[in-house]
Amino acid sequence: KQEFQVRLFNARGQFLKESPAEITLTGTGEITKEGEFTAAKEVAHTTTAITAKVGELSGKARLRTIPPLPWKFDFEGLKDPPATWVGARYRHVMRKVDGSDAMVKITTIPKGMRRRLSMGQSDLHDYTIQGDFKAGKLNNKVPDFGLIGQGYTFFIEGAIQRMQIQSWQAHDKRSFVAQKFTLVPETWYTLKLRAENSNNKAVLRAKIWKRGEKEPTDWTLELVDSQPNTVGSPGLYGDATNAEIFIDNIAVTPNE
Repeated sequence: KQEFQVRLFNARGQFLKESPAEITLTGTGEITKEGEFTAAKEVAHTTTAITAKVGELSGKARLRTIPPLPWKFDFEGLKDPPATWVGARYRHVMRKVDGSDAMVKITTIPKGMRRRLSMGQSDLHDYTIQGDFKAGKLNNKVPDFGLIGQGYTFFIEGAIQRMQIQSWQAHDKRSFVAQKFTLVPETWYTLKLRAENSNNKAVLRAKIWKRGEKEPTDWTLELVDSQPNTVGSPGLYGDATNAEIFIDNIAVTPNE
């Protein structure tokens, strides 16, 4: 549930009073005339718009409704990326890839080819995220791609043939581990990242294997951070500057 209040302001932005309003809803869930919203009972990632009207004035609130873990996204039947994912639309399109619907990070957008997207609330922790990725190839160049868990990124750097787990990739290399990895373009891989809080530290474990092959028993990389990120939204990382990135079968599960 979430309660909403309608507040009126003057032209200078000064608060005047709270007010009754005509309230309408577009999307899932229900709302009372007093402004109490109740999410739909079905377990689904949904969006809702609430519009309040007082005379000729109107205001709108947007909501994302996100169920508890586990989550699974296979993109089948979707025309757009999930609406609850922040940073997904505009940079990604849905396309039929190798016989199934997949999400594709494209190279033709003017900005945002090297960006992250988040899937849920920022206070999640102690979970595992997994997904299938395929690197496109354009002019003999390949992209970077990976998973985000609890503020850490496990990603493949196609151009320099390396994989790593890193915290605060943009400006802080205080906490990372890396290893050489030979990426084969136009080949599906499964990536898996597990984030765990233990003894005031964050323990990150990651592995990669070719999709369809048996999952390796051992983790490929492990990072123990004594200055941990203890919470963070699951997400995806991709740099499509060089070529497109194909994404499918994303799953987020609580650690056992």
